[in-house]
Amino acid sequence: MTDTTTDKLSSIQIVNAFYILFGYSISNPYSYLSTLNTKSLKAAYRKKVFTTHPDRANILNKDVDDLYRSFIKTTSAYNTLKTAVNLQKSKIVFNRKPVYSKKTETKSYKRKTAGLKKKFISKNIYIPKRNLKIGEFLYYLDYISWKTLIKSISWQRSLRPVVGQIALNWKILSRKEIKEILEQRRQENSFKIKFCEFAFKKKYMSSFEKRAVLGKQQSLQKPIGTYLIQNNILSANLIDQMVDELNAHNQMVVNL
Repeated sequence: MTDTTTDKLSSIQIVNAFYILFGYSISNPYSYLSTLNTKSLKAAYRKKVFTTHPDRANILNKDVDDLYRSFIKTTSAYNTLKTAVNLQKSKIVFNRKPVYSKKTETKSYKRKTAGLKKKFISKNIYIPKRNLKIGEFLYYLDYISWKTLIKSISWQRSLRPVVGQIALNWKILSRKEIKEILEQRRQENSFKIKFCEFAFKKKYMSSFEKRAVLGKQQSLQKPIGTYLIQNNILSANLIDQMVDELNAHNQMVVNL
């Protein structure tokens, strides 16, 4: 195993390793990790190996290749947790300290972040076991508040082009058809149904056209990270780091 320090182990890496080895029956992995020692860790590893080792394929009536992949993930998870436990003597330290841009460190910004740094180190975090977007991920990790998340989404949506204009530019819809769709939606009081979905429902556009228009709109919208950087909420370095952790989280969820 390579020489890994907890400074290089993110909270996502440690929690993902925990779920691989211990499963999801423990509601708060952070509390459990704080009391974890090498003896209990090794016992959990051996128990998991008993159900994942490829040599037991015939006994378990499972595919050898599937077991091999599970065994590799199990061993990697064990090594990750073993590194953290050994270095911290059962005191898991998560890499939660944010990286702040020197350009944004005004006096008020320093006062604001001083309290946050303490909270990041000690606060227990719960991350949903599902695919997340970057704004949700930052919220669940307590880097941004719910209010900031809503503001950033509103900012993002206010700057992106409307789907009707994209459909018009691509000659999928005419101005007359757009007016008809809007009027029908008003008459049916169907404002909860989004424009493209309603247009598809009324057969103004095909499923492919709907996906293409929505995809184009999404590609043109500004990243939420831009809002957070411009408003001195988070640094560009931290957001880059969180994007990497988000990708690791979402990949882990896919492989469950």
